[in-house]
Amino acid sequence: KMFHRLKLILEADEPDEKLVRKVFHAEETMDVIQKEMVEFLTDVLSTNVTHEIADEGRRILRMADEYESLSDYIATIIKLHLRLVNEGQRFTKKGRAEILDLHEELTSYLDYVSRGYQEGRRDITREARQRCDTIVHKIRDYRSNHLGRVSEKKMPPLTSVIFTDMLTSFRRVNDHLLNIAEAIDG
Repeated sequence: KMFHRLKLILEADEPDEKLVRKVFHAEETMDVIQKEMVEFLTDVLSTNVTHEIADEGRRILRMADEYESLSDYIATIIKLHLRLVNEGQRFTKKGRAEILDLHEELTSYLDYVSRGYQEGRRDITREARQRCDTIVHKIRDYRSNHLGRVSEKKMPPLTSVIFTDMLTSFRRVNDHLLNIAEAIDG
């Protein structure tokens, strides 16, 4: 839901404050969920459990950490977008299209990883790595495109910095999705 809402916020000319609050609230909720999961699983794992249960507990702890980190980067991207809007600036049409394209790629990747977990699949890492690599290349291309636009046309420094910071945040989302896939596979 957070990632879907992120797209709606990025697409809008003026961010929907209610939607922004929902995402920030969800991020805070993810912090609490992660904390509670860590407390619970730490207690469970400190008892005499089977090796299989201990492995599963560690996998769940890792996934909880990765999903929480994912929520942090979603909030970061929104904060960057709000800063841009509050300064009365916008990305170029091409830059905005690139950001939204990255979001689409990562949405597909997130759906793939989430389905893998829901279906109990333990064979998604190979495909996840391929998707991750494809997205990394796309981010590099978009960074190069952006630098080309900066050299062709005067652009406010803040706009340029926010664009590259968003690319970096999307790259971190990509990394966390790969880590989740690896945790699912064990």
